Parts: sequence; structure tokens; C-alpha cells
Amino acid sequence: MVNLEFTKIIRDPLLGYVHLTENEIKLLDTPVFQRLRRIKQLANTDLVYPGAVHTRFEHSLGVLETAYRIAERIPSIRNDLGKIKQIRYAALLHDIGHGPYSHVFEDIVARITRDSKFKHELISREILQVDDDIRSIVGSDIDGVLDLLTSTQKNRVEYGIN
Repeated sequence: MVNLEFTKIIRDPLLGYVHLTENEIKLLDTPVFQRLRRIKQLANTDLVYPGAVHTRFEHSLGVLETAYRIAERIPSIRNDLGKIKQIRYAALLHDIGHGPYSHVFEDIVARITRDSKFKHELISREILQVDDDIRSIVGSDIDGVLDLLTSTQKNRVEYGIN
């Protein structure tokens, strides 16, 4: 198992503690990531169920921790610091392309652009390709992160996920 240097711990009501590295904290502090605090995971569900409030920010932290816990248990990955870092970055950044109202936004954009294949993942990848702050924080791992965010059988096999 690799030894990551965690510099911050955030308490999560479901997962317990989410451990973060210095670079992950820098990613959280970027404007494009901070905007996820204002995007609800469950769109307008809280209008019917007031307790159903969860943001893309919180969700992304949970995905980071869950992906890490899974990666630690895969023999071909758990000792590879590079792959672990890429998995953690990809998990943390996978939703940065979300617009307001979550997936409802995708449907609206798809109708307006007449592109039935439009998904927030395309915007996430675009942000990773052009955002200088994120690119400088992720550094040489950016291509691996982009590959992980493009779901293909090749990527799943390469990372030992079938």
C-alpha cells in the first residue's frame, strides 16, 4: 500500500473521515471546484423532502474517499502511487462540469444544441484541459486523470477494473 501524506481531514456523515493531500486541498480551493458547493446533487428534491440536501461538493469528497478505499484493495493498483493519485484526482474532479440543477441541466443543453450525446462529463474534461490552476496542481498526472474520466474498456483493464 502506498503512503500518501494527508494534511487535512474532513468529517463526512456517511464515510467517517475523508483524508486529503496538500494538492487535493488546493483543488478544493479552486473557483471551479468551489462552485460545486452551490450545485445540489439531488436537484430540487429538497422542495419535497427538505432533508434531501447534498451538494456536488460533498458528493465529490465522498467519491474521492470511496474510490481510494476501493483502489487500496486492488492488488495491481494499491502499491502504485501514480495510479492512486490519478484515481483520487479523477474521483475528486469527475463532477466539475456539472451545471445548475444537476442532470436536468444536461437535458436542457442537449435540447438547445440538438446534441443528444451532451453530458456533463464532456464539460469536466474540457475544464481539465483548459483550467490552468487545475492543470498546474495535477501536474504530470493530468493525462492519466483525463484517461480515467473517459470510460473505456482499455482504461478499466489498465487499472485492473473489469
